[in-house]
Amino acid sequence: SAFVNKKDKLTKREQVYEYIFTASSTNYELSEMLNMPLSSVCARVRELQLTGHIEDEKLNMENKQ
Repeated sequence: SAFVNKKDKLTKREQVYEYIFTASSTNYELSEMLNMPLSSVCARVRELQLTGHIEDEKLNMENKQ
């Protein structure tokens, strides 16, 4: 019951990761769209960067020049 509902629920990191692939957004926009505190979004985005799941677009642009 409660365990089953928790099992099907996305973590905050998963929510951020899925939303990033639907639309390019700033951390502030992610916070608004996901109804999540900005500090939480920033932390989840950083975790995704450190694990190699996402790359910072600004860093990519600097590396290409």
